[in-house]
Amino acid sequence: MQQIISGKKGSNRVALFCTAGVLIGLFSHLYEKDTFFITKGILGLPYKISEAIYQFMIGTDAADAEETLANLNTDFFPHSLIATGMARWITPMLIGLFLVGSFAYFTGDKKIFTLQRYTHFLYGNIIVIAMLICLTYGINKKAVSDCGELKGINTFVFQSSQMISEEFSGKSAQTLKDSLQKGLKKDPRITRNYEDEIEIGLIMGNKTRFTDAYVNPQKCYIVINDITIYHVDKKFANYVKQYKISGDIPEFRKL
Repeated sequence: MQQIISGKKGSNRVALFCTAGVLIGLFSHLYEKDTFFITKGILGLPYKISEAIYQFMIGTDAADAEETLANLNTDFFPHSLIATGMARWITPMLIGLFLVGSFAYFTGDKKIFTLQRYTHFLYGNIIVIAMLICLTYGINKKAVSDCGELKGINTFVFQSSQMISEEFSGKSAQTLKDSLQKGLKKDPRITRNYEDEIEIGLIMGNKTRFTDAYVNPQKCYIVINDITIYHVDKKFANYVKQYKISGDIPEFRKL
């Protein structure tokens, strides 16, 4: 009876510690705002481990990313808000659960929490975290592919100078989308002329996917992800050029 009571108390203790670990992991990305170095180190540990896994051990497409027009968050996956969220919040939550849960095992009653039980806890967490990481990369890969296919565009971001940019959504975005798709055709034979290219941002999939693109108004092409090249209609290229020169597209003010 004493063993049963101790086991229940120990299980509740582990559950409580694991819950605390989940909460620590959820807010781990806020560690920079903590000024006390001890709590800062504890709070930031799950996030830093997640960062090490994604950015240094495996790598992401944000490794060489700078501030972009389409998405200012380039910590993990600049093309996918969902994948970034999984790397930034969900993975640290599971890491926090594992770390704090392990502390509960190591400081608990050794007669109740044996090495065999902890081994099951360890392997279970490793498998779940590994599956989450694989799922995160899969979601990002799908997002990059969809961006390359220009699926689900709902907002265009044009820039007239380094300091001035504007988002076009709603009817303006629909007009731009129609003009873009009118003459859209993959053409890998096009030779890029970098000097005449104008950078724009594309926001897709209900603002869950992002990519930057480069439009050449003279040669009428658009480059996505620095890989896929499409021929575009002259009308769309002129919209991009017009905003770059004047910082305005008067036609859209009437929409």
